Amino acid sequence: MLSLVKPFETSNSLSLGQGWVVTKPFKILTPIPVCWSFPPFGRFKINVDCSLITSSDLAGGSGLLMDSTGHVVVGFASYIGHKSIMVAEILALIQGVKLCIDQGYLDALIESYSQVLCHMISSDRSYSWHLDALIR
Repeated sequence: MLSLVKPFETSNSLSLGQGWVVTKPFKILTPIPVCWSFPPFGRFKINVDCSLITSSDLAGGSGLLMDSTGHVVVGFASYIGHKSIMVAEILALIQGVKLCIDQGYLDALIESYSQVLCHMISSDRSYSWHLDALIR
């Protein structure tokens, strides 16, 4: 469905001249529920994630440390600032690991839904210098 509107153009519009534009309706995204799995019995797991507002590159990170029953032991959320999504993911992971160490959970599993981050941490491959400097 297309509609004619006046008087301005947007990023999803096509100008018809004389101040008229054809706009396409915005696509409404359906949320997909996700859940983290519990760690094995007697273990702890830190789950980290981040979010980025792409129009401003403002990022935030968060994480939860939970036990094998799903009980949240401690959590964090923080403003990371003007960063890329990859830098934000790395900084959220670093903050989560520091939280585990500070709380005395030295044998915690780490979980992230960032496949790129998981590859970066588990491989010997070198990445761009500013990402390597954060990880290594």
